[in-house]
Amino acid sequence: MLNKANITSENILCNNTETIEKIPEINSRVTGSQTKGQFLKSGVVFPHEDIILRGLEIVKENPSVASLRPDVRKRNIEFNEERTTTFKHKIKILQLSKISMAAIADTYKNKYNINIYIITYNIYYRLLNLAQQLDNSEKIGVVLDLEGGYEGRHVTPVILSKSNNELSIVVLDSVFTIPKIQGVIESTYVKLMQEYGETKCHRLYVEGGRQKDEHSCINDAFIILKDALRKPNLINELFANSEIKQERYHETIKDYQINIAEFPKSLYKSVQNKQWLDKLTPEELQTPLKEVASISTKLATKTLKTHLDKYNCKITAHRKLFIYSYTNVRKEYDIDWIVNFYLPIKGYRMLVKAFQAIDDGSGKVNQERADALMKKYINPSFIKK
Repeated sequence: MLNKANITSENILCNNTETIEKIPEINSRVTGSQTKGQFLKSGVVFPHEDIILRGLEIVKENPSVASLRPDVRKRNIEFNEERTTTFKHKIKILQLSKISMAAIADTYKNKYNINIYIITYNIYYRLLNLAQQLDNSEKIGVVLDLEGGYEGRHVTPVILSKSNNELSIVVLDSVFTIPKIQGVIESTYVKLMQEYGETKCHRLYVEGGRQKDEHSCINDAFIILKDALRKPNLINELFANSEIKQERYHETIKDYQINIAEFPKSLYKSVQNKQWLDKLTPEELQTPLKEVASISTKLATKTLKTHLDKYNCKITAHRKLFIYSYTNVRKEYDIDWIVNFYLPIKGYRMLVKAFQAIDDGSGKVNQERADALMKKYINPSFIKK
């Protein structure tokens, strides 16, 4: 679910495999009579194939929980060149429904004691309402679900945080800044400054561009918020390592500022942008992906490198190239890319785990339970303690 503005500025994966040390063939533990390696003709086994198959069964029996989308990536270059790239594998990208989004939010609440809410309409008023309800030392995740308009549908993960009577809005968008979403967040920020004082409110954007397929923004939003909300010092670190950008004049507040920060390496698990991954230094690849409590646990700590070694896979893709000119050049060819498959695979893992919260016991959605979770987590008027 990418917007058109992002597609025009997208720097998609390139055919440079020298920086990848290893392309593992992961042997996932598949139960029963299921066949390994059935998602790719070359026989490479993706991690968690058993869970992917279970997720596909859930969607087949319950079409209301998600739709399946092809891994096709499009972009325009300088408005005169159009590329369409189709990956030759059989894993469809899950586009989660509101039922599944609410079930995932509930699953993360029960497992990690974090709060994630979804806003789908009246975004400004509802985002403002949630921010005004925060207690000191409290932070929540919000998934802004924007649909319609030039940009199309897209969701944006946001963290609202209050500490020492100061409010922060941290925007963790997976793509480049979308004008409509930026406008909603700006209006919320200005209202909060008017209410709490200009020096008591802060806004920060992280660098966008980590997502490259067209349908994974919902998966990405929950992954990022789940990890970010569990890192106690993340917001302070983002502000400490950010650059200040002076904003234009507003009718009620002059020359207010926002902060821009680089996307933190500790949240790189879902990054699809190969240009970002290829720039990682050996030191950055050793970044721990979880907070460690003691020296002994550091020995088993998962790093960015061990994560990428598990989920990176060489995939053949078919590219169609159309160059707008007097001759209208058309080309088609195959290309091998190294792809980080964590984001689509994690979508299935989230669905399978969260479905337990709405399963009626026979593999079907318990609609009463699903409705209760949607009421709790989608467009709430009050934060549920």
